[in-house]
Amino acid sequence: MRGSQKNEPGRDSDEKLGTIRLSAGIFLGVTEVSQREWDSLYGAGAAARVITESPTKSRAIGANLPMHSVRWDEAVDFCAKLSARDGKRYRLPTEAEWEYACRAGTGTAFNTGTDFLSSREANIDDETSEALVAPAAVGTVGRANAWGLLDMHGNVWEWCADWSAPYPAEAQTDPRGPSDSEMGRSDLAMRVVRGGGWNAPAREARSANRWEYAPSAMTGYLGFRIVLEPDFSAP
Repeated sequence: MRGSQKNEPGRDSDEKLGTIRLSAGIFLGVTEVSQREWDSLYGAGAAARVITESPTKSRAIGANLPMHSVRWDEAVDFCAKLSARDGKRYRLPTEAEWEYACRAGTGTAFNTGTDFLSSREANIDDETSEALVAPAAVGTVGRANAWGLLDMHGNVWEWCADWSAPYPAEAQTDPRGPSDSEMGRSDLAMRVVRGGGWNAPAREARSANRWEYAPSAMTGYLGFRIVLEPDFSAP
């Protein structure tokens, strides 16, 4: 079930509850892509150059910090280059895949099994003295969800593949959002981001919460994680 119950604390009106079927399994990165991983593909110092040259609100640079301040197309390019290098199929997750993975079978606001989240459990800004209010090394704040995934709540918002649009009323199989041709003026179209960030309160880090940015956005609280599509071809 994608979306949120009407009585969920912090719920937004665009989180209509609906049935989703995902017809194929995926592998999802345990954490967001780190700056070390970015450098491994683009060369030493590449992450620092992107971050330094971006009009970002954070200059946080470090090998184990999440890669941030990247545009949507740069995240897509990372997936394409990694695919070419490794001979595998990498891409950004769809919004539905992201929420399914974040929830890991839970129906509560957070994958901790509760409707409450603190900065001890995720790198969010809960306005306490314990909040970092800065990026943290990937996978170092909080515990993994039931499927072993870290930082699904907080640290950096994560780009998804989909254009932002209201959920359809009917049940869907493998939803991917509107096509490029349906989005009209590209300067007005937004891409989906999920998960909240170090700058966000708990309600924005909920499993069902939806947010959007222009694909050209480059912020210090926006990163991404990647999908690996399994190879089901016969040996």
